[in-house]
Amino acid sequence: MGLFWSMAPQAVPVDIWKLLDLQPFGPPRPWTVLLEVAPNQGGAALAKLKLVRLYAAEGVRSVDVREGGLVGRLMLPARYADKRLPGVVLLGGSEGGLDGAGAALVASHGYAALTLAYFRVDGVPSELVEIPVEYSIQALEWMQARNEIDPRRIAIIGRSRGSELALLTASLRRDVRSVIAIGPSSVLWGGIPKSPGPRPVAAWTYEGKTLPFLSANAPDELMSEFYAKGPLQSRLYEFLFSDHSDVEQATIPVERIQGKVLLISGKEDRVWGSPIMAGRILERARQFNRADSFQGIAYDDAGHNIREPFRPVHGQARLGGTAEGHAWAEQDSWQRILAFLEETLSSH
Repeated sequence: MGLFWSMAPQAVPVDIWKLLDLQPFGPPRPWTVLLEVAPNQGGAALAKLKLVRLYAAEGVRSVDVREGGLVGRLMLPARYADKRLPGVVLLGGSEGGLDGAGAALVASHGYAALTLAYFRVDGVPSELVEIPVEYSIQALEWMQARNEIDPRRIAIIGRSRGSELALLTASLRRDVRSVIAIGPSSVLWGGIPKSPGPRPVAAWTYEGKTLPFLSANAPDELMSEFYAKGPLQSRLYEFLFSDHSDVEQATIPVERIQGKVLLISGKEDRVWGSPIMAGRILERARQFNRADSFQGIAYDDAGHNIREPFRPVHGQARLGGTAEGHAWAEQDSWQRILAFLEETLSSH
């Protein structure tokens, strides 16, 4: 599959995703690849093949969700006869919106997949500020009430900032069977307002109260080091986690999660210290004798945005890692995700 993940654009001044029409967080549109064999560069093609790549298997259907304040898209597999399906809720990160491609792929493997928007689309807040955790809990209950879904077999997949919401939701609901956190955080961070004010704001609320969060403020020297070296080679996270009282208040109580947890991160993440924070989650699980329910994997030479496999990863270096390392992480982690869902959502 190196033909696909190694694709690179010609040197043109446009964004790579716009060039390839492969917005990773957009709807699951097919994309077409033209393969040609030529005797030399610029020579006449000896053979051609047009290949259409799909995110959704044949028969997967989509149901727009706009009810009770929820905004999302439910993807259902083609055939499930009379049996009730396991369900998966997908939560994106700071990009906001809906992860249609991810939901389509999950549904293609036999799951009812709800991609849930919690900000940055019509019908939900426009910014990641004071999002009620009750919103994701409501989405769980909505799925459990559907006739085609087994209410006892629900998992949550959260990416980046969505990992905070996924882990936090699971810590409040005993009926979440499993959680997959990709590029995870061990603490709650502040909100992302469009127009930042003099004081940081909360990203999450619960029962009408803002939830404590860890401030990302640091001395200019450490911030400069962060931008120059990245989060994993700088001293920033050592500084941020040094105030134990603030850290403890902002820490997600993962020990309350009743289901199993899979953590996936890239060791060259240049967005935030996901391998560091995954390690803190695993350590907390050990402290509370919950280590058997948690597992983590951190990939060499992979960055922040680990997603579905065999997509072009050109430009990924800006988020960390190498193209080859990141492509391998996406390929391997996808198989691990499918195996984890199969294990934790089985009917046995």
